[in-house]
Amino acid sequence: MLPAWDDCARRTAGRQFAGLLAERGHNLRSLLPSVGASIGTAVHRGAAHLLIARLSGIEEPSNDQCVAVALDALAEQLAPGAIWDTTSPNLQTAFVQVERMLLVYLPTLTDVNPLIVESEMRSTINNEWELSGHVDLFTTSGDLDDLKTGVPPRTYMAQMGGYALNLEANGHQVRRASMVFVRRARLKNKTGPIPQPLPVRTEYDLTEAKLTAWRTIQDITRSVDEFEATGDPHCLRANPMSLMCSEKYCSSWDTEFCTVHQKPKETTP
Repeated sequence: MLPAWDDCARRTAGRQFAGLLAERGHNLRSLLPSVGASIGTAVHRGAAHLLIARLSGIEEPSNDQCVAVALDALAEQLAPGAIWDTTSPNLQTAFVQVERMLLVYLPTLTDVNPLIVESEMRSTINNEWELSGHVDLFTTSGDLDDLKTGVPPRTYMAQMGGYALNLEANGHQVRRASMVFVRRARLKNKTGPIPQPLPVRTEYDLTEAKLTAWRTIQDITRSVDEFEATGDPHCLRANPMSLMCSEKYCSSWDTEFCTVHQKPKETTP
């Protein structure tokens, strides 16, 4: 949640601390899962199928087997329905996108020796707070490797730093932190089919990432503690300029918990 918090604390609080908000009388909106997030989960699931087999020392699954696991995961994610978009407008398109995204990502794992795969890590911040995170991949050589999918690439400095802090608190030495981005691209346009873009790796400065994460963690704990004491939503910064500030993506949007997006009512002089 660390990078999302920096984008809009109030939207992120609506997702991460819904129970606390309900205790304070704030009822939020229910949202269907976005197709982008569901596709990302499916690609992760397919890659993890390979890496967990390698970690366990058993026979590694074929690419087709990994794809089958990913498509099953996609069907499970989208069973309740979804928020579709112009890049992934329907189920058939999403299935094709998952397959081709996974097939360009799997070759990047050929020489990887995993130590931790898709595992939750926890560490204590203070008496009231605990840091948790789901590590995609940490290797025997100390490399933290995170898989991201989406349409535009984004920066995940705080999240990568949070993973590193958590790993170190659990006794691991992090040598390098990098993110592999696999684009969720349209299948075709007016001129014809669009090939699947190849993965792009971004390496993060570990010192900067950990400092960014720690400052964000301090802001979260301070702001949420203040909200818990007062119940005032303004303790949690809202960002109506966020691209996610919409009825489509925010459970806080157009509720009494958050009205900063609303335009002033026009009045007749």
